[in-house]
Amino acid sequence: MVQVKKAEVREAIVDGAYRVFREKGYNAASITLLGQVAGIAPSNIYAYFGSKLELFFAVYEPWIHKQFGRLEAKLTGLDDRRERLVGILEFLWIDLPTHDNGFANNLIQAVSNASPKESLSSDLLEWCEGTLCRLMQEGEAKSHARLDQLSHILLMAFGGFAIRHHLNAVREDVDELIQSVADRLLAGWAGDEATRCR
Repeated sequence: MVQVKKAEVREAIVDGAYRVFREKGYNAASITLLGQVAGIAPSNIYAYFGSKLELFFAVYEPWIHKQFGRLEAKLTGLDDRRERLVGILEFLWIDLPTHDNGFANNLIQAVSNASPKESLSSDLLEWCEGTLCRLMQEGEAKSHARLDQLSHILLMAFGGFAIRHHLNAVREDVDELIQSVADRLLAGWAGDEATRCR
């Protein structure tokens, strides 16, 4: 007999998983614990999700979309290129790694523990890069070369800042670092020919 999937059970699994990942981290979130928190038999999780990694992305994707919504709201009305860039760097290197009990570090744990047999889609990474590219471009009279590449680099650096936060090894001069990087990037943009984000 085929098991009928119920929306409220799936929602309980996702809600419970968010709480467990937030409090304990991806590595410590066993299927047994995830089932207990959701109020179901741990084996029933597999009726809804093919793996713990799949469950994690069901939690992480809406979470990261919400965080990027916060960034977009923060940048609304900022037309100054430098202010926008500093706001983006602060979001990626300070706010996002520390927000919600360092929830973003779960991504690092999940991906670093994935086996080569588990398929990881690049759709979410591409969405994040595209959103960053668009946000860096907004407020400009013209777009600048290589913003798509810069978006990729900034997101890769975010991973390092998330790890450092997780290890309580945050740079004391991160604000100064952000200002310096913003200045260098803006100086480099001055000579770029206009292109568009991918």
